[in-house]
Amino acid sequence: MTPTRPVLALELSSDGISLHEQAYDGHWRRLAFAALNDPLLGRKMKDMRQKARDSKGRTFRCQVWIPAEQISLQEIQLEGDDPTGFPEQVRAILGPDTGEIDIGVTDSKGRAWVAHVPSEVLAQARKFARDYGFPATAVSTSAPLKGFSRPPFFDHVANATVMPSVDWPRIAFLGGVVATAALLAFGGKWVWDQIDFSSDPSEAISVPVETTISTEADPRAPIRPTELGQD
Repeated sequence: MTPTRPVLALELSSDGISLHEQAYDGHWRRLAFAALNDPLLGRKMKDMRQKARDSKGRTFRCQVWIPAEQISLQEIQLEGDDPTGFPEQVRAILGPDTGEIDIGVTDSKGRAWVAHVPSEVLAQARKFARDYGFPATAVSTSAPLKGFSRPPFFDHVANATVMPSVDWPRIAFLGGVVATAALLAFGGKWVWDQIDFSSDPSEAISVPVETTISTEADPRAPIRPTELGQD
């Protein structure tokens, strides 16, 4: 049985954070946006959460959309006709540290594209959403990927299901409010290197510290990069 997908989505991108709502016709519309370099980011996130409550009530549910580049894709040959056994086959091929998986459309020869993401990456995305007051367990993308007729779906509460057969941590996400935000991928994981996932995220965004090199310092000494923050 396919898990019910929340009709609210918190999208994380290199530009900022967006709140989307799915209309009755299936189309998504953006309700709010907060730029990463906005000094009022914390306040705007609170307003965004209120919009979600106004739309779906205090017990609203949401999914988190991550950039498609953070998801690995691999085509795999599946054996048998029982879709319930496909996830076990995929893990046997990809290894025990695959993370969470979702399987796309299988063709007439039993081949299917598999989307998988390290569990640490998904855990960081979910924690980020929860720390801002967005209850989220499901992680997805804003659009379908290769081999999928719908966006992949990763939910550690309800296992993702296989689509009917029809013939790509730490996280690089939030930069300082003064620095230019950039999304960096390394080793298939995210590196969020400038945000402290504390109980009050609005106060946790660090600002890069400017350093002045003393003229009395030994010019031959190496210049150490400013440390911007901890995960």
